[in-house]
Amino acid sequence: ADRDHVAVVETLAQHGEWRRGIGLVRFRGVTCPLLHLAAHFGCISVLRYLLSHTVRLGLHIEMRDAASWTSLHHVASEGRTQAVKLLLQSGADVNTTDPHGVTPLHIAAYRDHPGIVRLLMSRGANPKMGVKFPSS
Repeated sequence: ADRDHVAVVETLAQHGEWRRGIGLVRFRGVTCPLLHLAAHFGCISVLRYLLSHTVRLGLHIEMRDAASWTSLHHVASEGRTQAVKLLLQSGADVNTTDPHGVTPLHIAAYRDHPGIVRLLMSRGANPKMGVKFPSS
């Protein structure tokens, strides 16, 4: 997905490959939803295609990976402004949290992406949501 190959994704989808698990891919030794991979690399065309066919492909905008991150967490981490906008326009939860309470806003701030921080806050991100640190 990192080269915006919409035609390949579309062909796989049309031939029912999603039923065979193509919606999940292995990347750097981790199995993750293709939606996350397209978001992570900022492949806007592929991301737009996947988001416009979520029902048919059995995908969901709030799908989580092994770390319980959504696509919005990933794009906030990578500073992908266009992808953040697209996910929010498609209904992504701006205040979604992982099991530790980490939100896309926390990640964007930590990774020093001020434009993403402003964008998320303009869309209702709550800066007062607390992170739950594991007790020792």
